[in-house]
Amino acid sequence: MQVDGDRKGFAIAVGDTVDEAVGRADDALGRIRMTPGRMSRRRRHLVQAACAALLVVIGVGLVRLVERSDAAEVRYAANLRCLYDKVYGTRGPVSIGSFGTSRTKWGFSPTGLARGLNPPRLEHPILNEGRSFRGTDLMYQQLPDVAAERGVTQAVIVEVALPPEPPFRMADSPFAYDYYRNFSGAVTMDRLLADLSTRPSEPLHRRLRDLGEQLRRRVDLNVEDAVTGRPDRNVPLPPEARRAGTRHGDCSGGDRRHRPRAIRADEAERVPPGTAWSARDPITTDFDNPLWERELHSLRQFRAWGEEHDVPVVFALVLRRVDPLVDPSVPRRFEEPVGAPLFVAPLAVREAAYADGYSDSTHLNKRGRAAYTAWLAEAIGPVVNPGP
Repeated sequence: MQVDGDRKGFAIAVGDTVDEAVGRADDALGRIRMTPGRMSRRRRHLVQAACAALLVVIGVGLVRLVERSDAAEVRYAANLRCLYDKVYGTRGPVSIGSFGTSRTKWGFSPTGLARGLNPPRLEHPILNEGRSFRGTDLMYQQLPDVAAERGVTQAVIVEVALPPEPPFRMADSPFAYDYYRNFSGAVTMDRLLADLSTRPSEPLHRRLRDLGEQLRRRVDLNVEDAVTGRPDRNVPLPPEARRAGTRHGDCSGGDRRHRPRAIRADEAERVPPGTAWSARDPITTDFDNPLWERELHSLRQFRAWGEEHDVPVVFALVLRRVDPLVDPSVPRRFEEPVGAPLFVAPLAVREAAYADGYSDSTHLNKRGRAAYTAWLAEAIGPVVNPGP
């Protein structure tokens, strides 16, 4: 058998052994030169045009996704349907808008707060916009949404988290900061891009890395939304088609499930045996720590919004069941960088809630909520804008 390889033939004889035949074939194949086939100019132009068209389609698709991602029905698609309904499905102003995490969501009763605020008299309902896994950046995003769609007339309440250690860094986070769940999809694009400037002490390359990751997540989230149709459940309504907001509202749906075993386990882990929860060293924090930069930026934005619209902004500390007491210097040191005081529940309120006022280690139940709400109404009453 004769095989031609690059004009140099080789023959596999009938008497060759298998190894000899394989060796001859290997030598010949190594000399074979693969020459590319020729493509006509017309075909090459068609391929180039098709590639260019594909790139244009991808680019336009990404731009449209980004544009659509600022729509409220998209930003509120990730487990925020109730809040979307309170903001975009209801018309009429609110007297007090409250913004926080799940601690605020179950932290006070809008109805109880309205009863305790007498005076001042409220013109409109109270809206509790508390939602799990909210950082102050996400809390602030909700304020202009509520203000634009309904208006806030008498006060804004903002939850402040004050753990013993500087907040917002998690060991398993891909970011330098913890952005909380759905940050990239829940804020508007201008706020996402502006986040780059909220941490001037952070090295630029780390801020750019975080921004790039958030942009990637935003695209992924919006592709998922486009495929699943999840935002379609949030139906945009013109103002005249929305129902009148005449009742105080929140999205709590009642108390969380009572978990006594989790309560005992948390106390056993965090409070030394034989020590009262309130006898431990008080909470202090260093507001000059760079980890506070992004947090303080959002808190200042709340305060600036209040000054611009002549609406007082109240910053209230919401603590877990066995968190230590707060050092007396903390409210004053908080006011220095933020420009507004920090309201801290006194020991009597903490003790009343500690006994049987928590559903779990973090969230108040009806009894604890009543104690905290009564104190909050008394504390912020002098600050709230007077009603009619």
